[in-house]
Amino acid sequence: MSTPIPRNAAPFTLAEVLAATGGHVAVGAGDASARGVTTDSRSDVAGALFVALKGERFDAHRFLEQVARGGAAMALVEDPHPQIPGLLQIQVPCTLTALGDLALAHRRRWGGLVVAVGGSAGKTTTKACISRVLSELIPGGIHAQRGNLNNRIGAPMVLLGCEAPHRVAVVELGTNLRGEVAELARVSEPDLGVVTLIDFEHTEGIGDLDAIEAEEGDLFRGLKPDGVAVGNVDDERVARQLELAAGTGRAVESYGKAPTARYRLLRREPVGVSGARLTASRAGFGGEIELRSSLLGYPGALASVCAALVADVVSSRLGLPLPSPELFSRALESSEVAENGRLCARAMLDGALVLDDSYNSNPGSVPSSVAVARELAAERGGRVFAVLGEMLELGPLSEREHRRIGKELASFGLADLIAVQGDARFLAEEAAARGVSTVFVADAELAVEALQGATTPEDVILVKGSRGVKLERVVAALLAGTSSEPEGASAPGPATEGPSAP
Repeated sequence: MSTPIPRNAAPFTLAEVLAATGGHVAVGAGDASARGVTTDSRSDVAGALFVALKGERFDAHRFLEQVARGGAAMALVEDPHPQIPGLLQIQVPCTLTALGDLALAHRRRWGGLVVAVGGSAGKTTTKACISRVLSELIPGGIHAQRGNLNNRIGAPMVLLGCEAPHRVAVVELGTNLRGEVAELARVSEPDLGVVTLIDFEHTEGIGDLDAIEAEEGDLFRGLKPDGVAVGNVDDERVARQLELAAGTGRAVESYGKAPTARYRLLRREPVGVSGARLTASRAGFGGEIELRSSLLGYPGALASVCAALVADVVSSRLGLPLPSPELFSRALESSEVAENGRLCARAMLDGALVLDDSYNSNPGSVPSSVAVARELAAERGGRVFAVLGEMLELGPLSEREHRRIGKELASFGLADLIAVQGDARFLAEEAAARGVSTVFVADAELAVEALQGATTPEDVILVKGSRGVKLERVVAALLAGTSSEPEGASAPGPATEGPSAP
């Protein structure tokens, strides 16, 4: 389920590489130029600039001889290898930072608008909605990638794919360590920054909720001076960051259900797994609009409204006519806004519905996903079964947050809760203490066994957990013998991509 890093054709001369990165030629001599930047030694590196990344569990310097044989034009290195004289090597203190420097240089050379999407949950779906709406608005003029290339490797590689026909790039900015959003904002220089939600995520690497707010708020602080901060004003921490952005002189636009939202979701009429009909006020851009979206639940509705707001801002920036409600609906009803593992609805052979939200989980997204399952079950006259995996990377807050969510689950009327792996046992304990039929199992395979024979055709089974819990195996087992095409989609998830080795 990881997202492949796309190829690019970004051109760089040796002089441009040295200027962008501050590096120096450590091995080789003469002039050189490259077309395309890559971190993958397994790819076609002929004529490309290879970036030798290093991490705790990998070191791409091991493959410099291989990329030299493959015809790479240049390599960015931390540790030069003089024994490979055929490869021009540019030494920098940190190749990861240098990759971002190259992306920044290319972003400035390209010169289009950048929309950056951050937040504790909902980033990938919101980014997909924005990309799809903008693609309807400017056919052929939008650069974006499906999936979640949102870390210090993936986001720069997306930016390096910007080409002359593109007028707007849409990138996702993720984090699991303090300072990563600021670095990605530096690299992308966003014209518009969107923050979807601020809640517990990756506390192991970032810290408490105040630290998470500061981390996500770095997106607004990293906007261009004339940039626009866009945020979900239903979230009080996002609202506070919007106020701080306004205090710096930047323009601010808000969306949400709250009366203070400039782009306000007024009504949402669910239509089963087909999504919903939405009514929103369009303050500053006209009156009320009605649109249709294939996304499920309020998270999907908010992502849809956010996409409409961003499209209006982009239209204004580029001097284009405001998009019509029909354009919004055409874009948001597309299957392209649905991504596997992000609250996709699929039918089992017996008719029961599986909500596949197996890609990611954190305390900010679990209750909203369970609410979607409850809504669909009520429409079908069925029950809700929840398979909830451990929420990883919460560090010292893990037990507390699992227990808090377990307490909340008591109000959802679950038929059964199957908690999977590790600290999910605390979630199970709290739910069971409040009368929820609960079982704790050690892994995905045992979760499948626990479900066998329990459901009827009217029921809804929510499958949600952090990527490391591998609950996609539960989804695969439940859907064995069925089509894998999603029927609907919505919401959350940060993730990361790593560099490659042969």
